[in-house]
Amino acid sequence: MTLLGIIIEKPISQSCLKKEIEYRNLNEWTKISYPTIYKKVGDLENKGYLNSSTVQNMNYAPKQVYQITTLGIEYFDELMEKIS
Repeated sequence: MTLLGIIIEKPISQSCLKKEIEYRNLNEWTKISYPTIYKKVGDLENKGYLNSSTVQNMNYAPKQVYQITTLGIEYFDELMEKIS
């Protein structure tokens, strides 16, 4: 749910996702390591909740950027209802 909640705001790469978790101090509430982020993002994409695209920047290596799908938004809403 944490990952979907961040990705729902804007398309983001895995490394930026980790930085966003640290910036928001969410790593104090949930123990999310970089390998866990990598695995979970892959799982969410395989289930159809996320799409990825490769972004090429002239100064950096290409990176995968993830955005949430309609199915992902529905799943996120379901999770939010269960928790609230």
